[in-house]
Amino acid sequence: MGSEAIVLLPGLLACWFAVTRSLEAALFSVYLPVLMLIPDYFRMPIDGFPDPGFGQTTILPIGIGICYVALFERRWRVSALDIFVLAFVAWQFTSNFYNLGYKEAQNNLFDQLTLAVFPYMAGKALIESAGMRIRFARRFVFLLFAVTVISAYEFRMGDNLFRPLVGPFFPGQDPGSFTQMRWGFGRIGGPYVHAIFMCAILGIGYVLCRWLVSAKLWEPRFRWLRGLPLKKGTVISAVLLIGMFMTLSRGPWIGAACGAVLASVGTKANRRRALTRAVLILVGSGLILYTAGKAYLDGVSAFEGVEEQASAQYRAVLLEEYDKIVMQSPIFGWGHVNWPRVPGMPSIDNNYLYTALGSGVVGSGLLAIMLAVGIWRTFSGGFFVKDLDPTERSFRFTMMGIMIGIAISTGTCYLASQLYPLLYLFLGWGEAAILTKPAPAESLALEPAAAGFRMTRVIA
Repeated sequence: MGSEAIVLLPGLLACWFAVTRSLEAALFSVYLPVLMLIPDYFRMPIDGFPDPGFGQTTILPIGIGICYVALFERRWRVSALDIFVLAFVAWQFTSNFYNLGYKEAQNNLFDQLTLAVFPYMAGKALIESAGMRIRFARRFVFLLFAVTVISAYEFRMGDNLFRPLVGPFFPGQDPGSFTQMRWGFGRIGGPYVHAIFMCAILGIGYVLCRWLVSAKLWEPRFRWLRGLPLKKGTVISAVLLIGMFMTLSRGPWIGAACGAVLASVGTKANRRRALTRAVLILVGSGLILYTAGKAYLDGVSAFEGVEEQASAQYRAVLLEEYDKIVMQSPIFGWGHVNWPRVPGMPSIDNNYLYTALGSGVVGSGLLAIMLAVGIWRTFSGGFFVKDLDPTERSFRFTMMGIMIGIAISTGTCYLASQLYPLLYLFLGWGEAAILTKPAPAESLALEPAAAGFRMTRVIA
């Protein structure tokens, strides 16, 4: 263990925050900035144990603290989504144990706990019950705003400014990550490994920012740019959209657009009419894109030709090429990244296929059910509940839109990078918005309380 031990520092800081202040403070002040700003593809090698990254060491003390409160103080309300999250994680372990043995299954279980279970528990237990919905949403969006501004350099110059910050601490570790060029520009990836992951994460931020803008939860101006004639929320929304364009990643564009359209239903007085209109818009747009896409890819090879056309065609034939491999082991799959490779097609750019290869059709089915349950919970909680505060209703639709955006985006990439824990964090947060009794209204000035956050309940 050498300089790589720097990975432990944010975990120790999160532990200190959790003990001296609260679990909420550790989540808000340590885990969220670490997750959003520090590249998570470097690891600290430990003989005989899983190799953790920055985000994993940071969430570990928070997750252990939530488990303690939930189990020993009995402050946890079990819901259907909990069961499907645990079933999906348990099946990953079972599949890896069946195919690869206990050691590999153990390592993967650590990843599942720190990248899925603990972020889900944190999202469900800490944000809503502490009354920090607005603060958390604003910080999440503002961190993405800062990442996008910094990443403008990568778009123009083709050099990522985040990797050199931590790379020297990890000699000999090559994350295999580089800035891809398209149309003469660098596809920005920020601290998120690849442009496609950054675009999907920016899509989350954009949909969440739309809620903050519609609910008038931003200050009118930037504190340090009060002379700027534009509103703060407008500037941040525009920068996030520009950032999505700078990724030059088409799949997450579609995911974010679908999520934003469906989230907007929650802001309308006549929800049924708005939902019908949104569905018609999406169906019509989908047919147009499908027709245009077929014409665009006509005669294009997945291995030759213009890069962006070849990339799209690659995804079009991926399922067909790997279908037989999936069906050779449809129950348990092949284990984590252990399946036979189709020559020339090493990258599985579809998370549902990726899951089916690793843990079988059962694993892929559990993933789809888990996402469907999360989406349905937030939709039904926002659509069918009468006499709901308009801001609360629009927030629940926003959570639904975010989940739909991720579900669509991961049809064009596998689930990795910071997008992995963010999916589960938002699944848990959306569940908490349905289950948790609303906390007292937050100050719109959003100044942290001098005494810090104090957790009074896990979920109620």
